[in-house]
Amino acid sequence: MLFTVDDISPRLMRLRLSGGVLRMSAFASLARTLDAALSRGIAAAILDLAAVTGCTAAGSAALVELYATYGDRLRLAFCGLDAGARGHLRRAGLDETLPLYARVDLALADPAFRGLRLAGRRAVVLCGGAGAVPMGDVLGRPVLGHLLRHLAGFGISDVLIDAADPSGDPEGRLPGWLPHRPDPAPAVFLCEAAPAADAAPGSLAALARIARRHAAFAGDTFVLRPDALSDIDLGAMAAWHRRQNAAVTLAALRVPDQPGAAGGLPLAIDAAGRVTAIGTGAGAGPGAPGPRLADAGIYLIRADVLERVLGGDPIGPGLAGDNEGDIAADLIPRLIAAGETVGAFRVPFRWHAVMDGLGRQAAATAALTGALPGVVPTGERVRPGLWIAPGARISPLARLSGPCHIGEGAVIEAGAVLRGPCAVGAGAVIGRRARISRCLVEAGTRVAAGSRVADAVLSPEARAALPVAADARAALPRVADLRPNSPIAADLRPTPSVRRHVAATPAADRVVVAVPGPAMRPAGGVDPAANTAAGPRSAASARPGQTAPAAQRRSA
Repeated sequence: MLFTVDDISPRLMRLRLSGGVLRMSAFASLARTLDAALSRGIAAAILDLAAVTGCTAAGSAALVELYATYGDRLRLAFCGLDAGARGHLRRAGLDETLPLYARVDLALADPAFRGLRLAGRRAVVLCGGAGAVPMGDVLGRPVLGHLLRHLAGFGISDVLIDAADPSGDPEGRLPGWLPHRPDPAPAVFLCEAAPAADAAPGSLAALARIARRHAAFAGDTFVLRPDALSDIDLGAMAAWHRRQNAAVTLAALRVPDQPGAAGGLPLAIDAAGRVTAIGTGAGAGPGAPGPRLADAGIYLIRADVLERVLGGDPIGPGLAGDNEGDIAADLIPRLIAAGETVGAFRVPFRWHAVMDGLGRQAAATAALTGALPGVVPTGERVRPGLWIAPGARISPLARLSGPCHIGEGAVIEAGAVLRGPCAVGAGAVIGRRARISRCLVEAGTRVAAGSRVADAVLSPEARAALPVAADARAALPRVADLRPNSPIAADLRPTPSVRRHVAATPAADRVVVAVPGPAMRPAGGVDPAANTAAGPRSAASARPGQTAPAAQRRSA
């Protein structure tokens, strides 16, 4: 019998058996192979038995003995065992004892093995130039926190965070949050702002700056932008990258070919999955029917390519190796022109842009409804569809219809009604008898008593009230009514809980603002079934019988 060992990562291996019937005599060879794996630091082994032509009762006993001998030192999985061998185990009452999987990919999807797939790998998150996006709150965690959890789920050992542009984070929230993040995550190294003379623009410049200061890139490296959340299988992407021996592999989204659609630069891809063009001219063009492929901002770059580019070596005849510019717009076209393989990982995955409140609302809605499973709300799940973070206070007379997430220190007053999916940020207050449907209430927002609002993002940042999208059943009053006797006019100062969770602004008063939600314009998300961006739904922003200008004059 032939044994083939494939190291998926420094901590996880696949042992493929083929070419014969599995008998008890195979036990000694299997034991020697596992002993050698333990000596190399392997923590888990997947035994692929799909190519075994048969398995005797003694062969099934050999698997049981193997598990009994090594199961306390190695995490084992037995994949592809035929019906006969399963029958032997079932008759012996051992079919529930062994960790059996129908296929190798199902074993790799198990968190116990998935968490070792990329052990020893390094990732870079390019926060420089992203402004406040990495610290934008989604269900109680910053966007960056969700990204780190996703990376940790595949066993990525450490992450470098480029923070070369502090202008988007003037209060220093990013460096202040990193040492105190509550979730288990990879070791994080913050690459601080560079001197002005060393602040060349672009993601390649950021990578060069990190390489000079940290000698960071000894192996293939993931590079991510912090402006989207996804459930992409990074382990499968790494395996595809290795099979293709690609210089760069990028994650490809299928999105509508129309102005304003989600995703990055359009891609042209051949039958083998290689990128042949990126940017202008690669897509079908706005207005053309059907979806297109676009860059999702997730890259896996081969170590030697990083060394050549960041060291200033030429990439192909006549092509400079300067390290300024962008990965998608500059490096990838140069690699294609030089004849290097640039792969497109096209396995469908869910993806949501989170560059603004609309994007965060769409991502929170997807997570609360189970359509973005990697994004987990903070706090305690007190019942199906309801998560409550520490310090939140909910009146027993309030009514919450999930899925809902109530953030840390938030207050839901008596008579308030929340109809999910709804996310209430830290320190926010939902006033008495307010009715909130399918909304994101951002941290520090106070929703006035008696307000009615649906399909909106509510924020305290602006000082003017905007019209609110109408509910599907009836026209709703505006959120902020500034007449002298309105209860909102004198009750907008930040509460103590707001001050704890939101930096106070110079303005003494705050007015609730409703920004049109996904019902008004595309949310920038990707439908997991069709892997296409979600389209807009129709909604009215004026009351029945009013023209839109009349509604605007009334709200002024």
